Parts: sequence; C-alpha cells; structure tokens
Amino acid sequence: MSTTRRKVLIVEDDPVTAKAHRNRISAAGYDVQVATDGEQALQELQSFRPDALLLDVNLPGRSGLDVLKTIRASPEFQKLPVFVFSVTVDDALMAKCTSAGATAVVEKWNLTSSVLLENLATALR
Repeated sequence: MSTTRRKVLIVEDDPVTAKAHRNRISAAGYDVQVATDGEQALQELQSFRPDALLLDVNLPGRSGLDVLKTIRASPEFQKLPVFVFSVTVDDALMAKCTSAGATAVVEKWNLTSSVLLENLATALR
C-alpha cells in the first residue's frame, strides 16, 4: 500500500533561498514544486494542487499579498495553509497578510528548518 506524499508549493524569486527551502522540505518527505513569481504561483496552484503554500511577499510582478488574496477568493483554496514570509515583517504587513488569510507570517531570517517543518506538520494534521 502506497501513501501519497503531501505536496508543498514554494513561491520564492531568490534561487538560493528557494533551493534551500526545497531541499529541507523534500528531505522531510514532501513533494515540492517551486514558482518564481506570482503568475507562475497561480498556475502551479492549479496544476500541482499543493497541500500547503510557502509564499514570499516580495515577488516580481504580482506581489505575494495579491497572490494570497486571489487564492483566498477561490472556494477550493480557502482552507489551504499559506505561510507568508518576507525579509522584514512590520505590524502593517503582518496585519495585511493576516486579514488576507495567511496561516502565519514569518520573517525570512526567523524561518529556520525546524520552524518551517513544524509549521507544515501542524497545518497538515
């Protein structure tokens, strides 16, 4: 009997950060796909059908916040765990992301492997 691996979509335009997150999450047993901008994220969301989303706020073109709002406007993705991260998280950004439906908002420097994997495991229970 095979079990289906949970899927995580990472939306990150920095290739080094994206690769680091991809490697950590893959090593923990998840299937991982990476999108590098907002438009690609929305396309991958439809084709890859992730169980969770790791979303950078500062993306080229369509912002992560706009992507989050678009995701939450779709009934099929309203309950998708979305972890938003950014280089700097101030109160205003945190409030915008939370009101738009983010599961959690984390500063990139604080997004360690253990924090990331713990948040994923908790959200996917």
